[in-house]
Amino acid sequence: MTKIMVIIVFVGMLLAGINFSFQLELGLDQRVALPSNSYLQQYFGDLQDLLEVGPPMYIVVKGAFNYTTAIDQNQLCTVGGCNNNSVVNIYNNAPYMTPGISSWLDDYIQWSQNPQCCFAYPNGTVCYGDPTCTPCFPSSADGRPPTDLFMQYLPTFLNFANNAVCTQAGLAYTADTNITNGGSTITASRFDGYHTTLRSQNDYINALRAAYWIADNQPNSDISIFPYSVFYIYFEQYLYIKSIAVMDILLALGGVFIVSLLLLANIIASLLVVICVGMVSVDLLGVMALWNVNLNAVSVVNVVMAVGISIEFCVHIAHTFIRSPKHLTKTEKAKYAISEMGSSIISGIFITKLLGVTVLGFSKSEIFQVYYFRMYISIVLLGALHGLVLLPVLLSYFGTDKLSFDRFCKSKKGAQINLIN
Repeated sequence: MTKIMVIIVFVGMLLAGINFSFQLELGLDQRVALPSNSYLQQYFGDLQDLLEVGPPMYIVVKGAFNYTTAIDQNQLCTVGGCNNNSVVNIYNNAPYMTPGISSWLDDYIQWSQNPQCCFAYPNGTVCYGDPTCTPCFPSSADGRPPTDLFMQYLPTFLNFANNAVCTQAGLAYTADTNITNGGSTITASRFDGYHTTLRSQNDYINALRAAYWIADNQPNSDISIFPYSVFYIYFEQYLYIKSIAVMDILLALGGVFIVSLLLLANIIASLLVVICVGMVSVDLLGVMALWNVNLNAVSVVNVVMAVGISIEFCVHIAHTFIRSPKHLTKTEKAKYAISEMGSSIISGIFITKLLGVTVLGFSKSEIFQVYYFRMYISIVLLGALHGLVLLPVLLSYFGTDKLSFDRFCKSKKGAQINLIN
């Protein structure tokens, strides 16, 4: 009855760990890496609490795209006549984006239609202050610059500073276009926007997802765009870190099974060891959620390391169980394994790791307190519980009395004797 209760308790812990693992928060707050008394703690705290503007972001159009025709312009712009699902309109309606992106294309279209902004001689040379000059662009029904004049006067626009008569100007967009081939081709351009105020790690991750959503939902496959902001490179890992963590844990457990099988020469014992180590990993994820430990690159490494640390609490018990006297029952073998190896595990692995990890709890840096003290103390306690309590119970039910390889060899030897006879 006691053994059944032990299994029920540990299965309950496993189910709780699975449940809480879905509540794990993602991210790594930059303040965690700082000493608790650092002046930067207040600085980053004030930025998070008081800053009312989000990080700048850019929508980059890469590759040669025909900006000169109204049909193509409509896929990018927001002025009258532009597509409702143009790239910039998608941005304005996306979450975590501040509406009102700075678009050089919109301003250039409006600048071209203002007869007070650009003047030229009949030969097309730009001029100002000469009464013989005429507006650069003729008036058009669609309100767009003519196709043959679009690239001709774009450099003029990009060097034009706004004034009281002409409020649209392109001097601020000088770095937003890459013009090549003698001024005839735009090989890349960008549109400048801002995220909304981002205060938490989840806000940054969701803002990155929203930016990728803009790129993935533009209707024209001929346009190649990508979003960019300074924080994307740090937060992109969180888009797939959960699947990476699961894969790493499974690979580590696979390695544990292979090595255990080679050393123990017993399939059942190796499987039970892997089950216990896997339960430690799942329970650790649940403890992380309860103890406010976020899932990030640091904690994923620690979870994978937990597989290697937990094996030390389990494999010695399994090995002693297999090597115990053959006349003992399974329950007696489990008791024998505990009596022979339990004290060594407690005085060796458990105590030394517990004392070594406890020191980290007094660190002034939160990263050591959270990602090393909390996680490693949990690994040690969970590993000891599963190795010294659960594994002997499982072995007493499912453990084999003999080495699997020995049994195989004896069966082969018996077959040879029968063949000779």
